[in-house]
Amino acid sequence: MNAWMQRTCRIAAASLVALLTQTAWAAPVYYAYSYTGNGVASAGIMTVDGVLAGGHYTITDMQGSRNASSIDSMLAAGVLGGNDNRLYPGGPYVDTAGFSFTTGSEQFNVGNAAVACGSASLYGESPTGTCGDLVGVSLEVALFTPVAGASYFSYSYTGNGVASAGIFSTSGSAGGPYTIEGILGQRNGQDITALLAVGALGGNDNLLYPNEPYVNFAGFSYSVGAEHFNVGNANVACGTTAIYGESPTGTCGDLVSLAMNVTALRLSVPEPQSGLLVGLALMAAVISRRRRT
Repeated sequence: MNAWMQRTCRIAAASLVALLTQTAWAAPVYYAYSYTGNGVASAGIMTVDGVLAGGHYTITDMQGSRNASSIDSMLAAGVLGGNDNRLYPGGPYVDTAGFSFTTGSEQFNVGNAAVACGSASLYGESPTGTCGDLVGVSLEVALFTPVAGASYFSYSYTGNGVASAGIFSTSGSAGGPYTIEGILGQRNGQDITALLAVGALGGNDNLLYPNEPYVNFAGFSYSVGAEHFNVGNANVACGTTAIYGESPTGTCGDLVSLAMNVTALRLSVPEPQSGLLVGLALMAAVISRRRRT
């Protein structure tokens, strides 16, 4: 290999390393979370710092829904309940200090209630960060990788004896309506197992609107194990005072009125880097030329 080829190969290798480093830094690390409890439902996306130290990441941002409100922001460490905003992906997902966030004028802390308060529930939510007003919740956390071309929304709703929260993956043009293609979350502490096909329950069309009302009378339907549920615009379909309702049969007879929130999630999807491909091609060309000489 002559001096020119050696120099070119070194430059290409250095460029490739730099591009790989930039790609790694450019990709945020997301975790999807959901939790439900008595009168409480929340779901959304946590952004973490990507540095696993002592078995935990630090949560740097949070977006999503809680009951009928959108989450506004994370609270800085130490603001509520001594929160340290740590996430342990191996579980238990939070320590006693937990993480804290705001919805409008309200603040909430979610931590390990079993250790901190002797709760029967492993996790708990409190508006003061203390044990006195703790609500036991079932918390699920999973690594989340958004896909290019998809739009994501968090949802949460509560009603009499009902609490559900999760994340929709959707397709469609900006402004909607969007078509719900997948759902991840829980209802009353049980994992949602599948989105039901269009027309499977209550004439569901699985359409989602980014502004209220979020669903039409047909709504969306999903399953939790062997149980099925339809969520639609009950005000239009059944004449209820509440806009939204959930039914296991998709009819008005067994409808539960709901308060609901849907929030658009702002997620970054790493794009393929053309420069990376150029660097690989250049190195391949140099190696090929070397073999011919």
